[in-house]
Amino acid sequence: MLRLSLLGAPLVTVDASPVAFDTRKATALLALLAVERRPQPRDRLAALLWPDADATRARSALRRTLSVTSAAVGDAVVAGRSVVELDATRSTCDVTEFEDLVNAGDAASLRAATRLYRDDFLAGFSLRDAPEWEDWHERIADSMRRRLAVALGAMVDADIAAGDLDTAVADAERWLALDPMHEPAHHALIRLYAWRGDRSAAMRQYRTCVRVLDEELGVEPLPETTELYDAVRRDSLPPPQVTAAAPAVPEPEPVAASSAGVVVVGRAAELTTIRQAIGRAADGRGIAAVAVGPTGAGKTTLLRLVTEATPTQSFTVAVRCHPDEAALAYGVVIELLRGLLVAAPHVVEKLPRHVRSELARLLPEV
Repeated sequence: MLRLSLLGAPLVTVDASPVAFDTRKATALLALLAVERRPQPRDRLAALLWPDADATRARSALRRTLSVTSAAVGDAVVAGRSVVELDATRSTCDVTEFEDLVNAGDAASLRAATRLYRDDFLAGFSLRDAPEWEDWHERIADSMRRRLAVALGAMVDADIAAGDLDTAVADAERWLALDPMHEPAHHALIRLYAWRGDRSAAMRQYRTCVRVLDEELGVEPLPETTELYDAVRRDSLPPPQVTAAAPAVPEPEPVAASSAGVVVVGRAAELTTIRQAIGRAADGRGIAAVAVGPTGAGKTTLLRLVTEATPTQSFTVAVRCHPDEAALAYGVVIELLRGLLVAAPHVVEKLPRHVRSELARLLPEV
């Protein structure tokens, strides 16, 4: 049985024995197949893992890597003529187990999910010569962190309901560590410290929240945060609501426009524009969104909202631009086209031959 442990530094085992590869791309290939949970076109895998090679050399490299991988892990890898996949009956992966546990939504499952999460997805692992794969890696890692945040927030509520404030503090501290600017996590710790009788720790937590928001975003805390601080200072905080049994934990809601709890401040106009643009995209019209501003202004968050709010029948491609790359001819166009090849290779395949020939001037893999 093939076991992929990808939440943290990657570990591949077969029948509990570690397996090593002479190329990092074998691990990257297995990770993608396991997380995607569906057959992957060979052309997509070749373009993702060997973007600088022409199509023939990329497919040849993929064949060699598949051969090496299959020799090490056995028949868990199913390589067809045009697609490659993992046999779910011969392999397991902690990422898919984590997702299934979070989706279950009950307290026991969420607790198991938080214990399964050793560290970020493929922590410390990278492919410097495969930027599209790195983008996929970052996207999955962000998604896993958001799902962990949902699980930890729900566990804090369940811990409080069960009267286990010490465990609630540990869960809240881990929750806040995922995003030090997340005010609900600060709220939880302020309340928990106060309920445990450590009012000075609760007030320090409030000051930490104020400082982080000021340094990172240049904003003041929400009114609810200030009201909570005042209640602690006046010693008028209501006691925790403890029940005889922990309440059922609701199933995590899909990530909404707040990006799993991240508060977007002072961007009402931009968010309205994004929602209107997505509405046009839902009608079948492609759109382009451009976020311009200095480092730390929140561009990445806004663009993430675009991706998360995109209808399931649509897709997005994205590229980052920097002033020192202004002299690169067609750089943005090339990166966007590569993103298109990853997100929707079938679209490119439907283009007329003469159009694909012109595209090949910029992207030889076409």
